[in-house]
Amino acid sequence: MPKLFASDSKDWQTVELHKGFLAPPPGAGVLNFGSGLGISIQVVRSTKGLLTIPADDRALLRIADAKLEFVGKVRNDNVTV
Repeated sequence: MPKLFASDSKDWQTVELHKGFLAPPPGAGVLNFGSGLGISIQVVRSTKGLLTIPADDRALLRIADAKLEFVGKVRNDNVTV
């Protein structure tokens, strides 16, 4: 879980996300990409109750760099089509 920092902080952290894509077994039908081949960032509040943000406060998410790497899966030579 990423840490939260104050908005004036100069600290950065590296966050790695890994998502495996598994093709269906032979004969099972069409490939289903589900949520697609990409990433999204979702910020979710984890506390209950009313959220009040004063007008002079702010919240932000800074992303300095993003790198996507698509790695192929290991080939199974026992599968024929």
